[in-house]
Amino acid sequence: MTLTWKQALRAGVPMSLLLSPVPVWAEETTTGPEVIVLDDVTVTARRIEESAQDIPVAVTTITADEILDADVDTMDDISRLVPSFSFAKGSQSRYSTYNIRGVGSLVPGGFEDGSVSAYVDGVPIPLSLMDDVYTDLERIEVLRGPQGTLYGKNAQAGAINITTLGPSEQFEGEIGFDVGTEGQREVRAMVGTPLIEDRLAIRLSANASSRDGLVYNEALGRDTGDFDRVSGSATIDANWSERVQTRLSLRHEVIDNGDNQMVPADRYNTTNEPFDAYNDQTVWFGGMTNTIALADGLDLKLITGGAAIDGTEHYSQSVFQHSLADYNEYQFSQEVRLDGVTEDFTWSAGAFYSLFHQNQTMDGLGAMELKSTGDHDTDSQAVFGEVTYALTETVKLTGGLRLHRTHVETDETVVHHTFGFTHSYDDEDTFLGWNGRVALTYLPTDTDTLFASVARAYKPGGFQTAHANAITGLQEPTTGYGAATTLTYEVGYKGQFFDRRLSFDATAFFSETSDEQVVGYDPVTFAGRYSNIDTQAYGLELGSRWRATRELTLGGSLALTRAYAAQDGDLGWNGLVEKGDDLPNTPLLAYTLFADYRDDLPFGPAGTMWFARADFAHSGERWGEATNTNRIPESDILNLSLGFEADSYRVVGYVNNALDDEVVDFAAFGRSRPGASRQFGVRGSLFF
Repeated sequence: MTLTWKQALRAGVPMSLLLSPVPVWAEETTTGPEVIVLDDVTVTARRIEESAQDIPVAVTTITADEILDADVDTMDDISRLVPSFSFAKGSQSRYSTYNIRGVGSLVPGGFEDGSVSAYVDGVPIPLSLMDDVYTDLERIEVLRGPQGTLYGKNAQAGAINITTLGPSEQFEGEIGFDVGTEGQREVRAMVGTPLIEDRLAIRLSANASSRDGLVYNEALGRDTGDFDRVSGSATIDANWSERVQTRLSLRHEVIDNGDNQMVPADRYNTTNEPFDAYNDQTVWFGGMTNTIALADGLDLKLITGGAAIDGTEHYSQSVFQHSLADYNEYQFSQEVRLDGVTEDFTWSAGAFYSLFHQNQTMDGLGAMELKSTGDHDTDSQAVFGEVTYALTETVKLTGGLRLHRTHVETDETVVHHTFGFTHSYDDEDTFLGWNGRVALTYLPTDTDTLFASVARAYKPGGFQTAHANAITGLQEPTTGYGAATTLTYEVGYKGQFFDRRLSFDATAFFSETSDEQVVGYDPVTFAGRYSNIDTQAYGLELGSRWRATRELTLGGSLALTRAYAAQDGDLGWNGLVEKGDDLPNTPLLAYTLFADYRDDLPFGPAGTMWFARADFAHSGERWGEATNTNRIPESDILNLSLGFEADSYRVVGYVNNALDDEVVDFAAFGRSRPGASRQFGVRGSLFF
């Protein structure tokens, strides 16, 4: 029997479990002609600089080299490198969902708060902006399990800590491009320079990209879903004195998104609905971090962040029902934090405040003609702290606590033209909760770490934004959803072997969530039904990275996850969640493999290298909804690249989804979203 590509890859997995790209704890260095080691990677996952090897947290670190080599710039890219992290890409970013270890949004539908926190340079990202393109990246850290003590109320499932590149002390610049099939076009530019030596420096970047749509519309007789994006960013570093520094960053982007139409679940990438669906946005996002060294080992940080989104959306539910909406979202946040490091203690403590506002006007078109206008406000306050104490030279104890208050208000009016009535409702609620962590770390050698932890996450309840049941024709109030609590137990090991040429980690976990938040949604009438149900999840995560030779690095990761409903839940039109049902967007098995080879070019200019890389990601079957409807098939993504680089340039030819697998990115409510097909392209950069 002849094996197919996919069968051969799957057959090789048992022999490859110890060959992993993630977690990446180390960058490769050569200390001599034949001495090759893996050096510890420094992370800021716990708000201070420390070794990822030593912390009692299951963390995946994607370094700058990995970001460049694997072309990582979206949540989709990150999810394929991180065990137990599942990402379902909605037709618009605010409806994308994020799950870690089965904990997360059980059914998508517009929650203001997600279950995975994401931060860029210490500033929290609104849920509507998480599914974005990230550029100028230095490091990505994904923390699995509850991280509420340091990352807030939305870190029920985990947290993503993104660090961008800042200005350098010397002039630098880059001009780059990316051209490929499927209409892929991108140009980018960056320049950085000191303005005042050792005092003030700036980094400016710009990017413009476009691609063709993924869906063929039979009614219109053409492909739909073109996507265009133009963005620019600026980062300024100021050293006011030896003890006072400021980083100011600002990003602006304009998105012309025609990719806003789901297709019937049984049609994969075609539809016959005669609409051009879109979701255009203008986005501002920025932050300022002031760091004041109060004493040796004691820093005061003042972190201010803000985001503004102005959007227009035409969304197609079906041939009978579609909607046109204008919306605005604003978020402001302020954190005041003290970070301390002494011989025996490492700690962070502070206070946090955030304010989120959304307003939306929606016109229901087609079978249901109506106008819905509404406002939604959430303000949160918290005090928090986490400390690690060295009990002995080899044993450390970590404890953390966060107390927070969240107040939610919603106000909406529906003028229903089809049924001839006007209905208004407003409601508010306040939620008080706490997050906590206790962990024990044992470091028997400088290359071995064992840890055990118990973490509690509290996620407040609220109201779905800008949706009222009155749009169905029933004048009844829209109910909200209650708070959820997750308790997670985990044990883990991190180690390095063979003179630090091989790294290996393993984490086992069990989590219980009380009153997890779930919503059912009627795609014809727009009506929502809320419920809170208990859930459970357990699993095993393995990862390794092996520097086989000076030229060759191999790796892989494995995640086994069983996540299920622990009780029944009634979601009305969407049906019943039955006890024992699998939780959505959580495959039982997922794994990754990679190989990276690089060497000096045997001919041509001195200092030129050639390199080749292969990344393979398998995700098993999973459900799109908690009611175990809309089955998402397993997927196998193989990305290949071959390139050359020197000090002044880098050029790479690539094939994404080389197996041309039919990937489904999202499925719910009888609708689905196709993933990208096979794509060929070339990308490159000139450096000066």
